[in-house]
Amino acid sequence: MAIVQTTFMPDVTYIGGKTIEQQQLQSIKRFRELAVKHRDADQKQLIALLFELNIKIEIVEAV
Repeated sequence: MAIVQTTFMPDVTYIGGKTIEQQQLQSIKRFRELAVKHRDADQKQLIALLFELNIKIEIVEAV
């Protein structure tokens, strides 16, 4: 319904869709963000488990 209404509005500007390359870059960026989030969560979980077993490790930040 909204699409039909916009066809009757003369001042509505339409935008083009994303190119294949833009979609691919966006997918790569999202996958990387997800991988980093999972890596950090896994690291925190492992550190917590080791701490429960009274094993202390030095935390080194990745560069």
